[in-house]
Order: sequence, then C-alpha cells, then structure tokens
Amino acid sequence: MKKSNQKIVLNPASKFIPCKNTELNDSVYWFGRYCNNFSVKVDFTTKSVICGTCVAIITAPGDPALLTNTKGKNYPRGWKLYGEFVDSDGNVFFKGVEQIYLKGTKEPSVIEKIIKVKKIRETGINKNAEKIRELKKQLKETVDNNVKKTLNLEINKLTNKG
Repeated sequence: MKKSNQKIVLNPASKFIPCKNTELNDSVYWFGRYCNNFSVKVDFTTKSVICGTCVAIITAPGDPALLTNTKGKNYPRGWKLYGEFVDSDGNVFFKGVEQIYLKGTKEPSVIEKIIKVKKIRETGINKNAEKIRELKKQLKETVDNNVKKTLNLEINKLTNKG
C-alpha cells in the first residue's frame, strides 16, 4: 500500500480535548470506567467534552433517570375516537379533547373488551387435495403424453406451482 503524504490540517481555532472520563472526577457523568478517547475539532472556548461512547453508556436504554413518564394512562385502545369517554377519575373527553368544565359530572365509561377470534385459513392445497389425488391417479393410468401434460398443468395450477 502506498502511504499518503497528506497531513491532517486542523482549523487554527480548534484543539484536541480528552474525554471528561479520562480521570477520576465526581461529576454526574462519571460512570466508574476510565476513557482515553480524544474529541477532535473542538473550539478553543470549550472546557470539557464527553466522547460518544461515554454518552452511549450514560444514556443506555432503560436508564431510570431518562424515563420521565414510565406509566401511561390505562385508557382503552382508540379512546380518542370515542364520541364521549369518561375515565375513572371523572375526566370527560369528547373525541379525545378533555372537557374540563364537565369533570366529575358523568359516570365512568364501561368498555367491553373485544375478544379476538382467530380465523383458521384453509390453504389452497387443502381445498384441492381430493382433486389433486384424482388427477394423479389419472396421470399414472394414462399412456398418452399430451394427456399427461394437461394433467400436470392442472395439478400445478391447483398446487399454486405454475
């Protein structure tokens, strides 16, 4: 491989700064692991930097400090589409918009849970199984090549191969 003679030229108003976790400190961002990454092209007025890997560790998914609203409202699915919906606290909603002046005036809405029924799909092979068996029997009995071709085409059509 050829070595390139190009030099890295930094902006005169930039500098290298090590990550804030390269030394022990009592800041909020210290997570108990030393980091030796350097951030490139930082302005001279910048005093400290946290590298991308440290930020990824600090803001890991499931971090309780980042989760502000952990519990959602237990409203039924599609409650914003109801003409009128009253939750258990007495809040009244018309098409998803809360009506503050009606709070506590109506009884909570009774929602019936819809039981989902799983449909059993019949595949095309199961529907046409008897026809395919009959055609295969005819195929074994016949000697004529033209008839065999037509029977094979019909079998392929019924099994969705052709």
